[in-house]
Amino acid sequence: MSIDPYALCPGGTGKKLKFCCSDLMHELGKIEHMLAAEQRQACVDYITQLEAKFPDRACLLTSKALLLHSLEQDEEALRAADRVLTTQPTNPVALSMRALVLSEGDDPTSAVRPLHQALVACGAQVPQRVFEAVSTVAEALLAEGHIMASMAHLAWQLSVKDDFQQALILAYRIQTSPGVPLVLKEIRAAFEPAPAGVAYQAEFDAALAEANAGHWLKAAEQFDALMFRAAGCAALWRNLGYLRAYLANEAGAAEALRRYASLDVPLDLAVEAEMLAFQLDPKIVEASVDQLRVRYQPSELDSVAAHLASSPLAMKEAVEDIEVEDPDQPPPRALFALLDRPMPESGRELNEDAMPEVIGLVLLFGRQTDREPRLELICSRTYLEAAKATVQKIVGAALGQVASEEVAGRLPAQSFSIAGNWRVPADTPPDRVPLVASERRRKFLFERWPQEPNILFAGRTPKQAASDRTSRIAVLAAIGLWELNYGEVMDFNELRRQLDLPMMEPVDPASTELLDLPLTRLHRIDPKQLTDEQLAAVWPRAVQYRARVATSRLAPEMAARTTMSMANRAQARGMMAGFSANIDEVLTHLAAARQLSKSAGMSCAGWDLEELATRLAVGKAEGFMEMVQHISTAHRSEPGVLERLFQLMYSAGLIDEQGRPVRAAAPAAGELVVPGGAAAAGGKIWTPDGEGGEAKKSALWVPGT
Repeated sequence: MSIDPYALCPGGTGKKLKFCCSDLMHELGKIEHMLAAEQRQACVDYITQLEAKFPDRACLLTSKALLLHSLEQDEEALRAADRVLTTQPTNPVALSMRALVLSEGDDPTSAVRPLHQALVACGAQVPQRVFEAVSTVAEALLAEGHIMASMAHLAWQLSVKDDFQQALILAYRIQTSPGVPLVLKEIRAAFEPAPAGVAYQAEFDAALAEANAGHWLKAAEQFDALMFRAAGCAALWRNLGYLRAYLANEAGAAEALRRYASLDVPLDLAVEAEMLAFQLDPKIVEASVDQLRVRYQPSELDSVAAHLASSPLAMKEAVEDIEVEDPDQPPPRALFALLDRPMPESGRELNEDAMPEVIGLVLLFGRQTDREPRLELICSRTYLEAAKATVQKIVGAALGQVASEEVAGRLPAQSFSIAGNWRVPADTPPDRVPLVASERRRKFLFERWPQEPNILFAGRTPKQAASDRTSRIAVLAAIGLWELNYGEVMDFNELRRQLDLPMMEPVDPASTELLDLPLTRLHRIDPKQLTDEQLAAVWPRAVQYRARVATSRLAPEMAARTTMSMANRAQARGMMAGFSANIDEVLTHLAAARQLSKSAGMSCAGWDLEELATRLAVGKAEGFMEMVQHISTAHRSEPGVLERLFQLMYSAGLIDEQGRPVRAAAPAAGELVVPGGAAAAGGKIWTPDGEGGEAKKSALWVPGT
């Protein structure tokens, strides 16, 4: 295979092959030929032979490191890269090989330093191998939860090559994920300059230039060196906060952002810095709640089961819905959800005060070869005393004494979401459930939350912290994060007013550069004040980043303006369907979205599938089969539509794996529904012995958090 002698050396020397490896041109061509044929082990063996004649040549050793890594021989790959670095400590390709290998180890953050050393060593011309290593590190960081660092590296790649598909796809996945906090999605394109005329201007400007060039590690080290001379410089701390976040040093980022928020900076910027610090700080992100297991040895298990089955404070669940650690061990004989208040006889007029919440699980085990019959209560520490008292109240003297009590696991504390695990009577109208759940959330946020001690404020209550001038920013930040989650249905200025805090005022579109407006302020725009051009610019940004509150406020205005494109109006009506709690309103919005899409010459398959999913979710049979038939015929040639239809019907239990109809089982008498909560979504109820333990965070069931 012919090699261009004027191409850069693949070994990262920075020289052209003609002036670096002219004596290896034939061998490099053979290596490329073997790589193209995927003869990786043979290629490693060939390079090993060449090393005897051409020792310590970077082009050979870096190629060998890459091959060894692809063959999962990582220790040998690191040794090959380190041989280059012994004589060429700033070789960017060798450094990127180290980063590549380290990114797939137990701690991908260890790859960040060699990667950024490589980027500095590259200068303006980044070799392909270094560029590709950035992708690998970004993916590894994302997999370990370093979201902002991953996003920043993807943004850097797109600044170099704006059509790089791998980065575009992964960045889009992060931006559009509703599970990623909005404040972590925004990556700053430029860093902040120092005030003019400061004594450390030259050093600051040098660090700023490195930061803006994407040399974040070098810039962070230079800003660190200025820390004592420029301790009162807000720009320094803001820059350090973002640089550390981009380098996956979340604890350091949170510290710097809080220093910035404590200085004399505009209120919005201070609050947003504290909001970001909350979402980065490992002490908060990793805060957890003890899950406890309390064992009793009742005298008569059948009597205990009868008491539980007849109590309005316990609800029998299917034993199959519980995950157990060892499937070879006998499952519990019975499983009950423990409620904090009696189940109402009917849910037709259900209000929040009457809606029961699950505060624990009760498992009954029969006699085993080496164990007596037992009752196990599993609950969070938050509900321990209430759950124990409720079990005692239901079972009475037959319960016996506590045989043991232990911490069985730890689950995420969910600082800025209210999971809830509620039960309602089977006859509750589907559109009443979200309304009652919303009222419960409101009650928690506006009545309970201000009065409860909180890790966010060093154990003080929000009310106490709000009265302390130095902590008010933190309380405003916490409210801001709650607002981003639930602001479409609650006025959080009411909570600010209650705590005697500054209001968050509307953003004036006439005096604001809307495309530079932080994502966390989009919801403060008054949509009616936007021109058509401004609305058309703001709308896709809110939708792409899944800015829920902003989208909920912009959508009605977008849908109502006949001057806007039909495609945007259709999208807005679809969004409005997602925000509505009334089933008839949902179907009306979807019908409008369908009609607008047709008028725009676009497929309406997405809206048809959305309507079908809605009808399935609420058991609205009218028009269901007609919709299935319509999708099957009108959209059968559109890519992915029939697959999505199959998945919907299979997930609903209407067809089997071969697509054959399944006879639906009649619902059990008194069957209950769960509005939200992991047990309903995941189909299994988690216990501390369940498969996956702490690692399966998304599937965990947390009573009361």
